[in-house]
Amino acid sequence: MLYRDEHDYSYDIVMNAVALDVEDASILEGKWYQMVRVQARFDLEKNENHPWFGVLSSPSYVEVARKVDRLEPVAVH
Repeated sequence: MLYRDEHDYSYDIVMNAVALDVEDASILEGKWYQMVRVQARFDLEKNENHPWFGVLSSPSYVEVARKVDRLEPVAVH
């Protein structure tokens, strides 16, 4: 999931989030919990099983836009 901001992530507010569907997760290596730029195909998929705003699939690149330093560990949702 890509969240709008840290608040939405911390409180698991998926209504503002976008799902990221990748076949090979290595494209995300070193980019977890960072502010990123993503180039991918966007599909609006919203239903009771997928309450988020849409899905980004088959990303051609994911790059860190701004590094986020964390002092405390983060729980994975």
